[in-house]
Amino acid sequence: MDALDFSDFTPTEFEEFCFELLRGLPGVHNVDWRKGTPKPASPADRGRDITAEVDHIEIDGARNVETWFADCKHYTSAVPAEALQSLLAWAQAERPHVALVMVSGFLSNAAKDFLTDFERNNRPPFRIKYWEQPNIETLARENGELLQRFFASGTPFTPSDAEHIEQCETAGCRHPAVYVNPTDSADTAQGWCALCREVAHQQEDELLARATQHPRRSRSAADPGA
Repeated sequence: MDALDFSDFTPTEFEEFCFELLRGLPGVHNVDWRKGTPKPASPADRGRDITAEVDHIEIDGARNVETWFADCKHYTSAVPAEALQSLLAWAQAERPHVALVMVSGFLSNAAKDFLTDFERNNRPPFRIKYWEQPNIETLARENGELLQRFFASGTPFTPSDAEHIEQCETAGCRHPAVYVNPTDSADTAQGWCALCREVAHQQEDELLARATQHPRRSRSAADPGA
């Protein structure tokens, strides 16, 4: 696989990727994505997008649990120093063990100098870490399911042609047939339609309701109707 390309991600999609990445790492638990809304944009998160508890093993085998604050930064250019101030301010106030910046690209040199100066001048009661694109890629490559979900079918929430066809069949859509012509690049499938999603969810809810009201009974050889 080529280098992970986050260029088509929205900031919220990158946050979700970071959330799922952290959830899949060994020793990381109680991961909380502080999105707080189903809308595409996130509300104010008080300086950290994700909180997590991380096991820290001492040299003598003693296990301590650390609190991490993670702030996700998805920029088309290098992340500037001012973008880090909110995370550090809240870390100073709430004192986690680690303040982590997760970056889809890279921190600017000024931002790295800012973090170095902040640690030297303030001696904060927490450690500061930053994971840039190469660090995130190294960690993500250990999680095939994560890569499959976010990259194998294009950008997040964008289905492949095959996924769209399957969704339309499930939903019983009545719009013109979806087609795929691999020999003609201009002859493309339609995009994912809202009707597909709405009808499919409705059908799933109806099936679940029926299953709850009329649970199946297992049959044995003694059943007269078997």
